[in-house]
Amino acid sequence: MINTELFVSDYKLITKQNDFEVYENEKEYFFKIRDTLLISTPTILSNFKSKIFSQHFPNRKYNSEKYLIIANQNEISVYNLFSNNLIGKYVASFSIPPKTVPYKDGFYEFVIKRDLFDEDYFKLIIFNKVEKIC
Repeated sequence: MINTELFVSDYKLITKQNDFEVYENEKEYFFKIRDTLLISTPTILSNFKSKIFSQHFPNRKYNSEKYLIIANQNEISVYNLFSNNLIGKYVASFSIPPKTVPYKDGFYEFVIKRDLFDEDYFKLIIFNKVEKIC
């Protein structure tokens, strides 16, 4: 279920850029993103090509990004690009009652439980915003 009552004051700021912000508490990360976010880790997979990455970004070079988060008003998708798996999904129409993803001041706002990611944030070293893919 999506939480429409999110407050930045309940979280500690990790990073803030023009196109995204990431906050944390003990249990979850609070994301504010324009629409798409790539997350890299220190792990570099040479000669590996992510099928999911190629599907979403056919004209872009893959640089060992591990996670892809895509948000719009109706859904949030979280992909592990190393395993080419969808690891998290929220769909408004599957929720009772249906709730769209909060959109405030040009950002989609949502939380993701920390344990969805293999690494702690401190090992998720680079956040890259990418061009809108929709």
